[in-house]
Amino acid sequence: MRTDPLGRSSIVRVYFATDVHGSDLVSRKWLSVQRPIMADILILAGDLTGKAICPIVKQSGGSYLCNIFGRNLKMSNESELNEMKGRIARIG
Repeated sequence: MRTDPLGRSSIVRVYFATDVHGSDLVSRKWLSVQRPIMADILILAGDLTGKAICPIVKQSGGSYLCNIFGRNLKMSNESELNEMKGRIARIG
């Protein structure tokens, strides 16, 4: 327990989450939860990194290749590359 400025006892609210697996979407949701639930302490633990490493390799012709979960994918231009980076970030 802790006390408020008037010396009254108050409950400490703790928000605990795990297994975000590097997902940007889940991480952003977790960071925004403090205000609605008025948490005093946020704890993020366990499985914080992504599920896989997905290297993107630039090819000599200007295209890009990557392999995600056994699927070979080709991006032909910067726009497709940026879209793929976003997809990878959301997957985690």
